[in-house]
Amino acid sequence: MVDLNLPKIDFNIRKNEGKVEIFDIVRKKYVALTPEEWVRQHFVHFLVNEKGVF
Repeated sequence: MVDLNLPKIDFNIRKNEGKVEIFDIVRKKYVALTPEEWVRQHFVHFLVNEKGVF
């Protein structure tokens, strides 16, 4: 995936049945890792960890 201009984060990423998934801390489950989800997860982690939202 593309590097974003946000702090680096250690994500929980796994391969399940040939598909790559990322753990969503808001939904508390693994979801398909798409480019949109990659950006979404970076912003979620930024808001939660850096800005104290949630």
